[in-house]
Amino acid sequence: MLLKLNKRDRFGSTAVLVLAVALLACGQDSSMRKSADLHPGGATAEPGGPVLDLVKAWTTALNRRPLSVEAFYHADAVLLWPGREVSPGSREIERYLQDALADVTSFSYQSQSRGVEEHFAWENGRFVVAFADPSAAQAGSILRVLQLDADGNWRIVREAWNFLTLEEGEGLRPQRR
Repeated sequence: MLLKLNKRDRFGSTAVLVLAVALLACGQDSSMRKSADLHPGGATAEPGGPVLDLVKAWTTALNRRPLSVEAFYHADAVLLWPGREVSPGSREIERYLQDALADVTSFSYQSQSRGVEEHFAWENGRFVVAFADPSAAQAGSILRVLQLDADGNWRIVREAWNFLTLEEGEGLRPQRR
C-alpha cells in the first residue's frame, strides 16, 4: 500500500491543501485572469493551455519506468506529502516519487481547475494510483503552484498531495459540466 493515514494525518493533509488554497486566494484581486487558456500576458492559447500540457506530460512521465520527473520541477521546488518531510529540490522530489510510486501499476490524473497570473499559475486535480493488488488502490488530490522560468517553461515550485479513502471500484469519473 502506498500510504496509510490515520484520522490525524488525514486532517493534517487536508489542512495543508486548505492553507495553500487560502494563500493563493489572498493574492487574487478582481483583475486576476482565471482562464487556464492564457499564456503570460493574456495571449489566448490552445484549449487547456501550457499548464494543462505540462500536467499531461507529467502524468505520462509518472507512468513510465524508470520514473523521470525532475525536469517538471524548479530546482528549489518543495513537495508536501502527508506524514513525510521531503527535502526541497527537483532531484530529491524525483528520488522520493521513484521510491513512493515504485509499486504503482498505473497512475491516473484528472485536472480539475487551473489559473494563470503573470509568471505564476496554479493547478489542482484528482489522482488514482493502482497496484497489482486492486485492494491497495489509493486516491487523492494534488494542488500545485507553477512558475514561468527565464526560458519560458512552466516549472512546479510547490506541490501538495492529499490522500483520500478510495471505495472499492471507485476511479476517476468525468466531471459533469
